[in-house]
Amino acid sequence: MVGAMITIQPALAHALRQVTQQWMEQHTMVITELLGERCLLKVGKTLYRDSEVQEYKILEVSPSGQWVKLMTIHGTKFWKPVVEVSLVEVLKSLKPEEPRPTLEPREGFQKSPIT
Repeated sequence: MVGAMITIQPALAHALRQVTQQWMEQHTMVITELLGERCLLKVGKTLYRDSEVQEYKILEVSPSGQWVKLMTIHGTKFWKPVVEVSLVEVLKSLKPEEPRPTLEPREGFQKSPIT
């Protein structure tokens, strides 16, 4: 039937609101822990696999926890809904006393003679 309305039982609607709220609280907790961090993020409404990974700095989270203020590497600042932001990796700076990570060759491969 075209144009039919779907009605949701009040108990089901309440359960959906609770699940959504719990998800938002968990998602917001992760974002607030990343304040001030440089991160690789996928931002936007496109499918996760179609999104481009870019570096951003997380500047602020709105009081409702539903919006996050990001800054690009070029200094552009903007707000995005938290649900449109996916964390790929936190970029940690290496301190001078820490060794740089090295990649060991996989089994069957030789190390490159180039240093």
